[in-house]
Amino acid sequence: MMTRPQIIEAIIKSPKSLFLYKREIDSRWIFDDHEIITIAVKEHGGNLEYASKQLQNDRKIVQIAIESNPYVLEYASERLRDDHLIVSLAIEQWGGALEHASEKLKGDQELVIRALRTDAYAFSFASKGLKEDHDFALSAATINPLIIGFVAPELKEKICDTLGLSDKEICLLQVKSNPDVALRNATESYQDDFEIVMAAISQQGDTLEYASSRLQDDFELLAAAIDTDNYAHSPLKYASARLQDNKLAVTLAVEKNGHALEFASERLKNDKGLLSRAMVTSVHAYQYASKTLRDDQEFAMKAYAIDTVVLNYVSDRVNSILVDLSNSQST
Repeated sequence: MMTRPQIIEAIIKSPKSLFLYKREIDSRWIFDDHEIITIAVKEHGGNLEYASKQLQNDRKIVQIAIESNPYVLEYASERLRDDHLIVSLAIEQWGGALEHASEKLKGDQELVIRALRTDAYAFSFASKGLKEDHDFALSAATINPLIIGFVAPELKEKICDTLGLSDKEICLLQVKSNPDVALRNATESYQDDFEIVMAAISQQGDTLEYASSRLQDDFELLAAAIDTDNYAHSPLKYASARLQDNKLAVTLAVEKNGHALEFASERLKNDKGLLSRAMVTSVHAYQYASKTLRDDQEFAMKAYAIDTVVLNYVSDRVNSILVDLSNSQST
């Protein structure tokens, strides 16, 4: 069994490895060891998740963890999630931490306002009483207008009238605070508004899905969407057929996310240069190549030398050749 100094040294070298000791029955004492857990959360706040219930209730340890990572408030004890100082420390770095505060503190106007200064979405975690309070919602909107996207419909109109916001300004605030939902539910005229669509995709590239067909054919918008690609769905998927066949546009997309090759035109899926660029970010991009390239022995051999996973994507003919070659080299 490792000694305390050895464990401490190992955690300092690899702070995210603490959870591995959970698998060893003889090592479970580690998670109740004040010194080890203090060092662990200082190196990586997320380690608070693995601390014992007793240490998750230790004010100093939780404070150190939150200073490292405000997202870990959820792992603090119920008592400390009701501690004004601890919750303040978390929300000053990330307003969304309000989600994990006690119900009492979610109703604390001062705390909620402080949370809103860093994250408008924190308004959705405020107590029911505060969210339904017109005066509070108006004060909050004055501090962070982006909360308009999270205000109840019956209050939204009153607040916007008070602030003198136009319909377009309201829509802009909504897409800036919640781009996916706001652009999806926007009117057709706003889905065809360059400024509004740009505001949405600048935060979440795949919201290009909800833009008008005219704007899905706009190179500037597509480039901005690609820049915020979250790797779940490449914005290229929602671009016009013309842009999916535009080599520059597709190059930008695959250099950010190799899987974007899936949405390129058949002509560009047959482009060796593009496939090579796509495979730099993900060798799995090979699966989207044209049948011709997947049956190209010379290209496949070069790719195989980089990563043998390409065997899963080449043609049966090339697969047999590569397997035979590999077997002959190993004998």
